[in-house]
Amino acid sequence: MGIKKPKLNEGETATYSANPYYDQVLLFADTKVPTSQDKYKLIDADKQLYEKLSKPNVDNFREEIRKRLTKNPKPWWPFVGKLYVDINIGGPKNYIEFKDLDNYLKTVFDAIKGIVIKDDHQIVRVTIDKQENQFTSGFTIAIHEVQQEANAYIYGQDVHNWENDRQLKISRGGICSMDAY
Repeated sequence: MGIKKPKLNEGETATYSANPYYDQVLLFADTKVPTSQDKYKLIDADKQLYEKLSKPNVDNFREEIRKRLTKNPKPWWPFVGKLYVDINIGGPKNYIEFKDLDNYLKTVFDAIKGIVIKDDHQIVRVTIDKQENQFTSGFTIAIHEVQQEANAYIYGQDVHNWENDRQLKISRGGICSMDAY
C-alpha cells in the first residue's frame, strides 16, 4: 500500500510530510526546467559577430512558477537568513542527460527570488542533482534556514533522532512544510 497522491487543482497545495531538517520543500511535478544558458546566432562569420537570442521558454517558466507561488504564499516567506538549498531535477534521459546543472540553478533561483527567498545571495550552500525518470519531469527545492546563534542546534544532524528533532522544532515554534505546486 503506497501513499495516495491527492488530486490538486491549479493553485492548491498539499502538505505531504514534515522533514525536521528542511524549513520548506517545494515540489513541482510535470514541470520541465529550461536552462538559462545563453545562445547565440552567427551574424557575420568574417567579423565574428553574434546576436544573443532571447529565451522565451526561460522567461515563461519563471513567470509560471512565480504565478503558482504567489497564489498560495506562506506567512514565513520570504526567508531572509542564510540558506542551505537542495535541488533535484528529474525527467527522461533525453531531457536531462546533456544539460549542465549550473544552468538550471539560475533559472530556479530567479523564479523563487523575491517570493520564497529574499535574494539568491543568501544561499551559502547549494546541492543539485538530476535523476532520470521516464514517467515524468519535475523538480524539488528544499530550503533550510541556517540558525544564527553560535550554539544553535542544527536539526537533522543525527538521522536516527528525526522524531525528537521534529518535536523539538515544533516546540520552538519552527516550521516545516512540504507542498506541491
